[in-house]
Amino acid sequence: MEYDKKISLNKELQHLNNLLEEATKTLRELELQEASVPRAEQEVNFVRKLKDQKEKVEKIQNDIVQKQEELLFLDPESKKTENSKLEENTSKIRGGDTDFFVNRNRELVELSKDTCPPFIILRDPAGYGKTYLLKKLHSNFSSIGGHKSVYINFDETPQARTSIYNFLCCFLNIVDTKIRIPEGTSLAWLQNQISGNLGHFSYKNVLVIIDSLDLLSNENEVLAYIWNDFVRTLSKSLQGAQKFRVIFSGRYIESLWKGDWKHNLRKLQIGAGEGLAPFDENVVVEAIRVICERKNKHAVSDLDMEIIAREVVQVSGGNPKCIMQILNELDTLNFKINLDINSSTYYFSSEIKRKFIRDYIDPELDVILRGVSPSVREALIVLSAFRGFNSSTILALAKASFIKWSDTPSSLLTALVSETHLITGPNEQSPLFSDRIARLMLVSKLQNDNNGFDYNKITQFAIDLYKQWNAGLDVDGSTLPNRPSDQLQLFLIKEGLYHYCEWILLRKVNPVVALNEIRDYLTSQVKLLISPFGENGISDLVEQLKNKVEADAQVVSLLNKSVGYLERDQLMESL
Repeated sequence: MEYDKKISLNKELQHLNNLLEEATKTLRELELQEASVPRAEQEVNFVRKLKDQKEKVEKIQNDIVQKQEELLFLDPESKKTENSKLEENTSKIRGGDTDFFVNRNRELVELSKDTCPPFIILRDPAGYGKTYLLKKLHSNFSSIGGHKSVYINFDETPQARTSIYNFLCCFLNIVDTKIRIPEGTSLAWLQNQISGNLGHFSYKNVLVIIDSLDLLSNENEVLAYIWNDFVRTLSKSLQGAQKFRVIFSGRYIESLWKGDWKHNLRKLQIGAGEGLAPFDENVVVEAIRVICERKNKHAVSDLDMEIIAREVVQVSGGNPKCIMQILNELDTLNFKINLDINSSTYYFSSEIKRKFIRDYIDPELDVILRGVSPSVREALIVLSAFRGFNSSTILALAKASFIKWSDTPSSLLTALVSETHLITGPNEQSPLFSDRIARLMLVSKLQNDNNGFDYNKITQFAIDLYKQWNAGLDVDGSTLPNRPSDQLQLFLIKEGLYHYCEWILLRKVNPVVALNEIRDYLTSQVKLLISPFGENGISDLVEQLKNKVEADAQVVSLLNKSVGYLERDQLMESL
């Protein structure tokens, strides 16, 4: 009787697994559609269809868990072999590791496009969802007919780091799980087997993903082999494939780029940004909503979700891992903790913010800034108050005793770039150096340490600094050797506006007063604009300034918070 029951359960499990595969494939297609269409343009029927499909996948997963539990009850001996599958399914259903929370659909779509460059570098710190994204891409790619994807992770396969031979053996075993590798075989034989398998005529598109590359040091022979031989050989042998792509991923891996073809490497480009972006308030609101719906026990209004999301993003600096940890803690408290000791709202109290920084932000910063000398780290904390900086910024902050550095400003800039691996150089959007990874986390520390006293002082200093530079003056009032160009002045006014709005919010200025203050600030700064074209030239520059402000999401957000959405329009029109 038990034997017949086991046979029946196994058949039911097989059927459910087939249903899950079909349902998951449909859900994946809907998620890709969702990522390619702005939320405001999505039809109600599509949103409902996506929600229904998610519920369908979850129900099938629940049914699988139930059948597996029944099977384990009938056959306790199978518990050891089946338990891992059961735990995996249960983890997914319960949102283990907040699987539902990793919002990387835009990046997934970008990496799935036929126009994606053949050699992509994905460089982001721990906790940003690189491995999750790449495994999802690997799964999607593998499910398409005529497509072959190979994923190797040096963290999950540590033996692959030890030698070229072990790397090729591990890689070949991933490519062909049934192959038996003879003892003492040559590197050439292994490489030929890999090339021959991937070069099979049935594969029209081949994707190779090499994850956790940063675990290989510059001296590691495997790293040199990957750059100089492995990928080059694969590229030549797979010329028959319509598309051959390689994605390299790691925390900080620019310094590991080797070989004479490294100029072919491209960073993942999403909009105007590079790599995986920090999470914003919209993503966190969606995460909270999913938590509440899945647990079916939290009663959090839409307004409270927005308040929580804003507070979580502010205190975490948008770091996905820290956000996940904070939401997990809030989840265990049913989102009912009185976060502000002076009110019944969901605004975070100073004590709660410092607790989250101590528990989650500081440990993550220690990982991100591991190996950075104390003096460079302290300078980076001060510079985080600025969206960008250069040697002149460092010199001004050093003169004002905000930064303690005995050597030249350029030497600190060099140390920041080489030690932190966080700093990107000037680009089309900004003529300054910047840190997009740790900056907002460091800002959170500045705003909450010492009751934000240091952050307030630096913000005031930044406003005065940009005013001086826009007027062609140094911080000490002396004339700069080279007066700023028109375009540089526009940039300085915009950056000054960013800090001015920050200063207004820090002081909790009434919106009506704030509107007048910002108008006076902008009017005084626009008068300093220099143009050889007379009034017509000035008018054109003012129009450029409006466009630059409106194109800067951070400045627009601060303006909206300071004076309101409608007043912002009036403000820009009055210039």
